[in-house]
Amino acid sequence: MAEPSVDTLKKAIKEILKGADLDNLSTKKVRKLLEEKFTTDFSERKKEIDKLVMKMINEDEETGKEKSKKKEEESKKKDLKEESSKKNSKEEESKKKSSKEEESKKKNSKEEKGNKKNSKEEDSKKKNSKEESKKADSTEKEEENNGHNGVGSGRASDAESGDEVPKKKAKKAANLKKRKSASKADDSEDPVMSSVKQMDDEDLAKKLQEEELAPRRRRAAAFQPLLKKDREKDTDKKKKHGKSRSADDFVVYSDGESSGS
Repeated sequence: MAEPSVDTLKKAIKEILKGADLDNLSTKKVRKLLEEKFTTDFSERKKEIDKLVMKMINEDEETGKEKSKKKEEESKKKDLKEESSKKNSKEEESKKKSSKEEESKKKNSKEEKGNKKNSKEEDSKKKNSKEESKKADSTEKEEENNGHNGVGSGRASDAESGDEVPKKKAKKAANLKKRKSASKADDSEDPVMSSVKQMDDEDLAKKLQEEELAPRRRRAAAFQPLLKKDREKDTDKKKKHGKSRSADDFVVYSDGESSGS
C-alpha cells in the first residue's frame, strides 16, 4: 500500500488531536495511531510526523488564543454596548424628568400669573367701586348743597319752618315774659323791651314771624332775576312751538304776590 501524503497525514493528525488530552498525548502515541490507521510503518517518517504534530498543536493553540481573544473582544463590546445603552437610558430618563419639571414650572408660573391677574382685577374692581362710591357721595353732597341753596329747597324749608313758627313763637314769647318779669329795671332802660311790654301776644307773634321771614324773603328776591330769565327762555320756546302760557309762567313770591314773566 502506498504511503499517505502530507495533507492526508495532516487531516488524520487533526482528527486525533481533536478532543484529546494534550497533557497525556505524545508524538509517539500519535505515530502509532497513524500506523494503525494506515497499516504502515512510519518509523522512517518519524521526524516528519513529529514536526506535523507539533505544528498542528501550535496551530490549535493559536486558533484557541484567537478564539479566546475574539470572545473577550466580543464580551467587551457587549459590555460597552450595555453600558452605553444604560447611559443613554439614564440620560433619556433625566431628560424626561427635566422636561416634566419644566412643564410643571411653566404650568405653575401660568397659574401664578393667572392668580396675580385675578387679584389685580379684584383690586381694580374694589378701587373702582370705592371711587364710584366716593363720586356718588360727592354728588349727593353737591345735590344737598344745591338743594339747600336753591329756591325750591328754600320754599320747602320755608314751609317746614312755617309749621314750626307757632311753637317757636310761643317759646320765645314765654322767654320774653320771663325776662320781662325778671329784669324790670333793665327793661325800663331798654327801648326794645319797653316796646315788648306794650305788645300783646298776637302782636308779639307777628313781629317774631316777620323777623324770621325777612332773611328768606331777601334770599328769594335774590333768586328772582335768575328765575325770570329761565321763565323767559321757557316762554320763548313755548311760543315757537305754538303753546300758550300756563300757570308755570308766573313767579310766586314768598309773601304771596304773583307776577307774570
